[in-house]
Amino acid sequence: MADRRVTYLPEARADLVRIEARIRDNNGPLVAADKIAVILRKVKLLAINPSTDSKPKRRTLPNGKVLRFAVVMRWWVVYEDIEDENHLVVNAIVDSVRDIPNITFHPSER
Repeated sequence: MADRRVTYLPEARADLVRIEARIRDNNGPLVAADKIAVILRKVKLLAINPSTDSKPKRRTLPNGKVLRFAVVMRWWVVYEDIEDENHLVVNAIVDSVRDIPNITFHPSER
């Protein structure tokens, strides 16, 4: 099977910019470039095989959309695999230390 086409939603692109800036400010540009490269490599692997993680995490939203979560160091890549269109959509890249404690889910999504 061919690699899936990858689309980063605007939120995911903003997440990458924010992550890169935070790492660059704290650890310098080389470390930031390395960490972003690791995240982007993971997305490329997901395009080849969306079930790359040994323990895939999934969440079904009320609208029926199934979001998957892939762990990359301290970040979660939140993505949707649209198999019939051979398409992988990256919705967000979430910092598990900084962002997860602040995420709340609507009760109907639980």
